[in-house]
Amino acid sequence: MIFGEGENGISYTLYLRNLIHEYHLENRVFLKGNTNYPFEVYRKADIFALPSPYEGFPLAMTEAMSAGLPVVAYESCSGANHIILNEVNGILVKDGVEGLAEGLRRLMVSKELRYKIGGKAHNSMKKYAPDNVWSQWESLIQKTADHHRRFDSGVLN
Repeated sequence: MIFGEGENGISYTLYLRNLIHEYHLENRVFLKGNTNYPFEVYRKADIFALPSPYEGFPLAMTEAMSAGLPVVAYESCSGANHIILNEVNGILVKDGVEGLAEGLRRLMVSKELRYKIGGKAHNSMKKYAPDNVWSQWESLIQKTADHHRRFDSGVLN
């Protein structure tokens, strides 16, 4: 199942449909488009692939990891390679079809590896839990306000 849509929207979907038809994969590959219920999708999945050459903070990937899915992503993808520790909480592969296919194959043939990496992926996402993020924001705002109060009063540390 492929969820989401590319930057080119309709033309990308048509391209994928043509590939699916060309390789007679109509009963194996399904284009699902966008979903409003990603966690329902993650619960039914075994693996998450991020075939993206660049990301800022890959939200779909971190959502999948928080749901306990093992991830395969490109090692050059800066958003992914700052979050994934290769072979620990995900698998980073060389860019391109061959690298991605090999990473997926490794996870597909080993339920043990999927569970091991998926469990560590889930644990590594706890630092992004809302309570942790909000308390970090609150701390930053408090420090900034304190600094401005000291600056306004002429007392700097």
